[in-house]
Amino acid sequence: MPRINTHYVSGSFDEPVYRAADAAEMPASVSSGFDRGAFVWRWASPPKEGGKMCEVLLRLGPASAGSLNAEVGVLASTASLVPHPPKWRSISQSTFLTAVGIDEEWLAEHLGLARKLALTLQ
Repeated sequence: MPRINTHYVSGSFDEPVYRAADAAEMPASVSSGFDRGAFVWRWASPPKEGGKMCEVLLRLGPASAGSLNAEVGVLASTASLVPHPPKWRSISQSTFLTAVGIDEEWLAEHLGLARKLALTLQ
């Protein structure tokens, strides 16, 4: 899968995320970074007629005692002259007991569900 980033943003998290994204048939173009205390991966779909655009987001951030929170969702927005706030739709949240215990099957399943929702919202 091609990556926009020239380096891995989150070290050991990148490989399981990209394997799960491949299994979920996510778009090849992905951007990632660190945002508000969490690692975030964004898969954007091209804008459709009417300026509608959706992004599938995966956020991985610290929970308690070394555990890791994961959230998958869709951010939908519309380009227009009058600004409208984007709408967030959460697909699923989970907590993994350790950072190395990321469940790739869970990620792939929920990334796939988010991808399908993003396609229907456009």
